[in-house]
Amino acid sequence: MTPTDTYNAQCDYSELMKGVRGHKNVAVTDKSLLLYGNGDGGGGPTPRMLEKVGESHLPNCSTH
Repeated sequence: MTPTDTYNAQCDYSELMKGVRGHKNVAVTDKSLLLYGNGDGGGGPTPRMLEKVGESHLPNCSTH
């Protein structure tokens, strides 16, 4: 399971921070995976979700 405990994150700031704080492999990598969007046929990420990631101002936070 991802550090945010979901495969359908909505890119809220609290979820982004949970992903950073819940990262268990920080000794190996400074990257953390956030799986966001409306999954299982829900259409994937919305434009607003992508905006929220861009507005987060977290270092090394990108949608790539």
